[in-house]
Amino acid sequence: MKHGWLFLHQLDTFAALEKLIAFYVEQHNSVVPHSAFAGQTPDEMYFGRGDQVPLDLAVGRARVREARMKSNRELSCEACRPAIRETPGSLFSSAISGVLQLHDEISAMS
Repeated sequence: MKHGWLFLHQLDTFAALEKLIAFYVEQHNSVVPHSAFAGQTPDEMYFGRGDQVPLDLAVGRARVREARMKSNRELSCEACRPAIRETPGSLFSSAISGVLQLHDEISAMS
């Protein structure tokens, strides 16, 4: 509390200190979400009004993750594209073999 609120304000009277403490307590209990309460505020936990908050956060996280993955997949740099793995007997492997064989035949002719 002292680093986030009190040191940032001039405390020239006891009334100013009381006002800042009351504001801090109100914000802490009714506005600021807490990770220990799965994103709910202490007031939502105590009064039972925040049952939907964890579900809303999970849906939001899933939506943002999907958007981020879609954006990443659309990137055009070669480093972001998945590598094509060559397996023995695959079409890619036989195509490479054919090109190399053709290259060797052309080289032998010259």
